[in-house]
Amino acid sequence: MELLLKQFRNQVLENVHFGDICIVDQNEKVIYSYGDVNTETIYRSCSKPLQLLPLIINGGIEKYQLNEKEIAIMCSSHHSEPMHIEILENLLKKANINEDELYCPKTFPGYLRTSALKEIKPYQKRKLHMNCSGKHIGLILSSQILNYDYKDYYKVDHPVQKDIIKIIKEFSSFDGEVKIGIDGCGVPVYTVDLKGCAIAFMKLAKPEVLNDNTLEESVIKIVDSINNNPLLLRGTNTLDEIINSDRNLIGKVGAQGLYTVGLKDEGLGIAYKMYDGNENNQAFVLANILKKINYKNQDTINNLLKLCDENVYNYRKDIVGKREVTF
Repeated sequence: MELLLKQFRNQVLENVHFGDICIVDQNEKVIYSYGDVNTETIYRSCSKPLQLLPLIINGGIEKYQLNEKEIAIMCSSHHSEPMHIEILENLLKKANINEDELYCPKTFPGYLRTSALKEIKPYQKRKLHMNCSGKHIGLILSSQILNYDYKDYYKVDHPVQKDIIKIIKEFSSFDGEVKIGIDGCGVPVYTVDLKGCAIAFMKLAKPEVLNDNTLEESVIKIVDSINNNPLLLRGTNTLDEIINSDRNLIGKVGAQGLYTVGLKDEGLGIAYKMYDGNENNQAFVLANILKKINYKNQDTINNLLKLCDENVYNYRKDIVGKREVTF
């Protein structure tokens, strides 16, 4: 763990943010590191594209007539904007299940915490509003297609979770013990190392390195679905929207400061973790990582800096300080 970012107000150091960065190439070699790339890292929501693979590999697209929007929403940490809820409701019908069968908790719509939508309509708590609801539907569909009893899909010893662990280990090239915790939505969450997270997203970006045609085709379908529907992975004016709007990238936010991104043409995987868990500075850090590797798409970097630039603003939008990376 190293100092990643300093934040100043009126030239006085006010805050510091610690973390680790790992970048790997398509041979799984670490080509850049800052901090400890072997540190234990809980995948959180960054693993969602991997968790969907059992469904796609086993013919879920054909069986359930899934479209790209439905595939993307099952990989999402959505803000429950109306466009998200409409797709989720259709997925419930395809799965032939009731919303109450989802194990995730009821929440208010996530977009109410953002400025993405200016008009706030009457709302209520729903399980579909929970940002992981798409993943839960995906786990049920995976269980159904594999002829597992889906009622206990959320339990650590459920066969669909064991299938996911195998995928996590394979994609992360992780030979150690995958420690299992419980995520915020109630299902298992997996621990590898930061290097493993970077390797997994390199493989999502460069699936030909998998040397498995079925797996490669399944990854391509998932990644294409996300790139074709970047708003669905998180929501309006978010880091995930910016990254996945760039068709050379595949990225996913995780909770507590983890972000993972794969670069297709370059065959690279990036994972970085900010240990204060705050997402506010993630776009600024990622923009500077991309600058460091001379990433070719300056528009993507500029869009990240529109989300969070070097300036610190007050509620009046006055500039009151600066951010400064230390890597």
